[in-house]
Amino acid sequence: MRLPKTIITMLFVAAITITLCAKAYAVTESCQITLTVPELYSLVLADTTMTETASTDDFSAGYITLTSTRATVSANQGWKLSLNTSGFAAVSGYSKPITDILVKTTCGYDSTYADSFVAVAAISTDYEVATDTDPISADETTIEYKIMLDSDDIAGDYVITFVYTLTTNA
Repeated sequence: MRLPKTIITMLFVAAITITLCAKAYAVTESCQITLTVPELYSLVLADTTMTETASTDDFSAGYITLTSTRATVSANQGWKLSLNTSGFAAVSGYSKPITDILVKTTCGYDSTYADSFVAVAAISTDYEVATDTDPISADETTIEYKIMLDSDDIAGDYVITFVYTLTTNA
């Protein structure tokens, strides 16, 4: 028996289709990406140069409060901000005592000595200005200074330099 040409063509197309489907396959590859995020931290100080002249009223009060330094900290991990100083430079041979400088910090997070003046001499070598265990972005701490005055202070310019250090909890 002879099959009509149309049926033979259909069988041939079906055979080709079956053959092509039987040969399909899949290939998989993978790609791994490693991103290293380093310690990121910054410290920006504002209002770092202060010049004040003590008045008679300041001497009567026994101290002068100086304008504030603002420290802005950004870090991607816990951090600590500390300060250190070697004291006042001598004036005409007179050394103003380190106990005459007090500092106070104000910030929106934990701070060891927040909101009360502390004598620099009463603290360790590095005074902890502020600390945080969480990463932060641009948090500001205000550091105020109070200098005690008395009749032993001779006329002159008393200069003290503070060094601020930002360390991370790596």
